[in-house]
Amino acid sequence: MRLLTGARTTAASFGMLVLLASCASTEYPSSDTQVRTGTTVDLHGQRRSYAERFTAASCKELGDALRVFHQKYRRYPRSLSEHEFRTVLYGESARTRREPVDGWDRPFHYQPLSADQYRLKSAGADGVAETGDDVLCSVQEHSELSTRY
Repeated sequence: MRLLTGARTTAASFGMLVLLASCASTEYPSSDTQVRTGTTVDLHGQRRSYAERFTAASCKELGDALRVFHQKYRRYPRSLSEHEFRTVLYGESARTRREPVDGWDRPFHYQPLSADQYRLKSAGADGVAETGDDVLCSVQEHSELSTRY
């Protein structure tokens, strides 16, 4: 690294100080859930928040992991915290990862119904199950996962 001198150096140094000062004064959210407030419009013209999109993506990811678990063990896990399921979902980092959460940072409601069926849902924005904003992720067949709002 070489030391620059002269007027250009002073301007460059001042620019760096301004940049550093602006970065230092910027407030960043303290948790991931505070970031999840933006909305977008999907292909059907519906407005969906980040939390809804995150939940839908998590439903798909969990559904894929549940499908792999079912193919391997010929049953669905007793809970989402079952070690074998967490290994399928997270791989080697299963021990250090927490139970999967929805876009509102709440655990999914999971219920195995039989060896071939399960119910997976999010309580939605209000956090109360069985209300109109619940997000239901359910297996119709082993190859199809649907997410309903």
